[in-house]
Amino acid sequence: MNFTIHDLDLKKIDEWLHEVVYPKVIEHHKKDPNLGIWLLKNANGMEYPYYGAIGGDLTYQFTPTSLGVIIKVLHVSGAELDITDYSLW
Repeated sequence: MNFTIHDLDLKKIDEWLHEVVYPKVIEHHKKDPNLGIWLLKNANGMEYPYYGAIGGDLTYQFTPTSLGVIIKVLHVSGAELDITDYSLW
């Protein structure tokens, strides 16, 4: 069985990370001097948390049902995004 995430969903995940998840994580990191070193900046000057060379901050959860597949993205901070397109069911 193959599970795929479409380009529009990847864009939605990226927006969710930068608009919802990362601001909270960055705020938390800045309050703790030991965590502050784990903040990086991209070429545009946008800060983001560092999760290691291979990432590891996201888990993609695929749950097949009789109607379709539920797709959720889980972040290590506890944040969760459901990208399931229920209109296709």
